Amino acid sequence: MIPSDWTVLHPEIEDVTVFVIGEENLEGAENLSCRTVFVPVKDWNRELSPFAYYGKGKYDRFDGEADQTLEQLKEIIPAFRGETRYIAGYSLAGLFSLYALYETDLFDGAASVSGSLWFPGWEEYRKNKHLSKPAHVYLSLGDREERSRNPLWALVGVRTKDEEKYLLEDPMIRETVYEMNEGGHFDHPSRRLLRGLTWLLKQKRR
Repeated sequence: MIPSDWTVLHPEIEDVTVFVIGEENLEGAENLSCRTVFVPVKDWNRELSPFAYYGKGKYDRFDGEADQTLEQLKEIIPAFRGETRYIAGYSLAGLFSLYALYETDLFDGAASVSGSLWFPGWEEYRKNKHLSKPAHVYLSLGDREERSRNPLWALVGVRTKDEEKYLLEDPMIRETVYEMNEGGHFDHPSRRLLRGLTWLLKQKRR
């Protein structure tokens, strides 16, 4: 059964479904030519982090319960029948989207928009993982994000470039792109996310 707090746009479109993690008010989503499912997240740091990490900062507590979130998705997502499924997210949800792509065979592609690829442990994890099925992957970042005063967050530029490199070497990749946007991490998230979703849908139509 589909949870009552999940929002579905264009349920009549069944050939392509995009699952948007953690974004419930994505401006412009109604214009996408796909079924769009918004998956709410109550506690991002707990539910979307692939590994536990506890830093010194006020908000640097990550409980690493992404696997539990994935298990819930595995139970519900098959209810959305269709030919193609994509997953997308912004920031920590972008990291989770990639994690879901590597850990399951549920999705045909992902959009990691300003993804938190600086996350401790991700580099080591990614070196030993490959896509589980042929997929398209969209990566993007703001051009000021790696100028963060937080030394951990400042690694996001290097880590995102590394992600692109690993994807290009992955035999299962169909196509990947890495786009740079103007601004910092909190600038125009809806606009950036829509660019990623639009790119994925273009791959489907090719």
